Amino acid sequence: MELGDYLNQYGLLLGVAAFVAALVNVLKFLKIATDGTAANWALGLNLLGFVLFVVANIAGLPTAGVDAIVGSLAALIMTILGLLGQLVVSRGVNAGLRGTPLIGYSHSVKR
Repeated sequence: MELGDYLNQYGLLLGVAAFVAALVNVLKFLKIATDGTAANWALGLNLLGFVLFVVANIAGLPTAGVDAIVGSLAALIMTILGLLGQLVVSRGVNAGLRGTPLIGYSHSVKR
């Protein structure tokens, strides 16, 4: 196989693309990557994935099921990030409403 053939095959791996996007979102959530550098992170991770894909094919390792696995992993990562986002937003809203009449009531406030 030539390099162009590997590139065409790698481009069809949508699960890998979803995984890279999810991984970049994790890096942004952890404040390792910023919005301004997210494209560079995605480019670097896709390049790393392509190199690993080519090496695995040259070594004769099976790569057929990898796309489905990393696609499922990407879905799991995005679900977990969504849950963490909900928790962070809920905590912030609760703090913002503290002390407001009716909806900002707290049992822990000393009277």
